[in-house]
Amino acid sequence: MGEPVYPPPPPPAPSSGFGEGGVHGPRTNLFMPVRRRLEALEQPPRFRSSLEPNRGFALGFVVSVPAGLLAYVIYLYGMKPYIGSSFGSIVFSDLIGETFKAFCMLFVVVSLWLVVPNRRYGAALGALVGLGFGLGYQGLSSAIGQPDAGQFVLVMIFLTLMDVISAALIGLGLFVLIANRERFNSFVRALVGLPLLFYFLAVISWMVWNALAFAARPNMALEWVLDIVIAIPLFAFILRDFLGGHFNFENFLEPLPEPSPLSLLEGPPLPPPQSES
Repeated sequence: MGEPVYPPPPPPAPSSGFGEGGVHGPRTNLFMPVRRRLEALEQPPRFRSSLEPNRGFALGFVVSVPAGLLAYVIYLYGMKPYIGSSFGSIVFSDLIGETFKAFCMLFVVVSLWLVVPNRRYGAALGALVGLGFGLGYQGLSSAIGQPDAGQFVLVMIFLTLMDVISAALIGLGLFVLIANRERFNSFVRALVGLPLLFYFLAVISWMVWNALAFAARPNMALEWVLDIVIAIPLFAFILRDFLGGHFNFENFLEPLPEPSPLSLLEGPPLPPPQSES
């Protein structure tokens, strides 16, 4: 009796260029209902020129630096003398800071882009706004507070990184807001829902950061350890999942198609049966 003949295995699925492993780690699917709503709003880029996205990113960074300076001046001279440095006053300051970031992004879209094609454009714009805002805010804070060299490095790297992450979350909300604005005639209707969710998620990220810092006081080293080990990875992971479960830095602006519900339930393909010798 001859060896059994089996059909050839199906061809591998076409690669989307995102790689499921490597430095990006495995893809996660924690917020699939929200991600499918985000995917439904995405559209091909409709910019007036190929340079317009980069101009928007540059403009977002430029306008956010003075916004960060102004936000710190408001906190230092308009809030701190009257309400102190309690947890509640710092949360209120964070609300102001995140609002400044949101207006910087909105300025770029209204004055230059007019559209936000997909969630990754929104997150990228938010990240650059957060970078500029963080450099302005934390730079002025450090210049006035005059910390030692080690403290200055920690502030400029990790607090600015948290500004980048929180602003990228707001950028996701901005993408939904602009997409909804094309569907609804009311700005309020466009704002309610996911845009506000992402805005408050950004504020919550700073609440977690400050709660950990307050819990560790007066041990400053422990404050930094908790924030660096818990707050930053946690919200970077959440941002990563909303972006499709992959950061994909090489092709960051390309949307990542969401897996179908059935594909999430399927296990890995079975190997072909071995013929008996």
